[in-house]
Amino acid sequence: RPQLLASCPGRPAEAMAEFRALCSAADEAEALLDEAEKPSFDTASHTRRLQAMDEARRTFDTLAERMPVFKQRAQETNKDKQIYGPKMVARVLELVARVEAALERADEITAELVPLRAQLQAEKEERARQAEEMQQWEAERLRQTQAAEEEQRRQQREADEFVARQSDAVRLEQQRQRAAQRQAEGVGLEPSSAALSRTIRKDLSLLQALELLEKSTGAQELRDALQVLLLLCSNAIAHPDEAKFRCVRLNNAHFLRTLGRHTGGAEALLAIGFGERDALEEGSEEPCLFMDEPSLEHDLEGWSAWFEGLKRHRDLIAARMEQLGVAALPTAVRGFGWDEAAAEQRAAASAMDDCAVLHGQRGGGV
Repeated sequence: RPQLLASCPGRPAEAMAEFRALCSAADEAEALLDEAEKPSFDTASHTRRLQAMDEARRTFDTLAERMPVFKQRAQETNKDKQIYGPKMVARVLELVARVEAALERADEITAELVPLRAQLQAEKEERARQAEEMQQWEAERLRQTQAAEEEQRRQQREADEFVARQSDAVRLEQQRQRAAQRQAEGVGLEPSSAALSRTIRKDLSLLQALELLEKSTGAQELRDALQVLLLLCSNAIAHPDEAKFRCVRLNNAHFLRTLGRHTGGAEALLAIGFGERDALEEGSEEPCLFMDEPSLEHDLEGWSAWFEGLKRHRDLIAARMEQLGVAALPTAVRGFGWDEAAAEQRAAASAMDDCAVLHGQRGGGV
């Protein structure tokens, strides 16, 4: 729309240009009112009617700024101040009448469109509500999917652990049976076979294994066994990346004396997460119990679950020791395993005392 220019007696050309612009604006406003009056049957046509009415209102606001000036000059009665000739006066008054009539018409159409405007606003709010509900539903569906996947992974880990425990228990039972057969044939037993020449209870929790251990040991034997169990957990927690701290050699004399020979000892190790291996190192024939560590790089979630479970086992054993007034042995120092300090200990004058630890240390590695 042409910009409306200020009119004054000394600038008739500009005043005429502004008058023409007002006439064009009035034409546009009337055309917009025609569009706003057209019947509508759907959301798109309803929206066009309302938009036309809003645009017409804005056009009338533009006309209202300058029309009073032209009307006042056209109605001037003082001949000395009159600036319009008779034809111009007639044209101005005609335009004023058109605009006033269009304004009345706009008020009527606006009133007619009130229900339609309310309907479209309600539809808009309903669409927004539905969109929000859909977004919430999608978020809930995603949460449930993630929860289901997490539960599936948890069940898979439990199933894998169950299968591993079953396999370990079967191997221990087979070793026990072989040991019993050798004993029946009069052949001397290997230390590890002698320690495990009994039926190993399967699928016991750590708490159940500890109860079995308490029933099969005296006070001092229970004290030594609990210290060994806590030390194995603490060393694995302190040094999870060192395999030597997750390994128990079945021929280790200290292990056999303090834990391996007691009912409930092997069950407790299985409950903690140890499993039997024929040998820790390639080429070795020495059997051992070994705790596998999940890959921290490829399975962070599985590693975290394994590590947290190990800490729960440690805390359970420590709580039972506190109840019985049993002190914990020092945790191992990095770099020493079961046998690194064996030569130094054999050179010592005395045998292992209460400070000796399973990984070949004395006093926590000192």
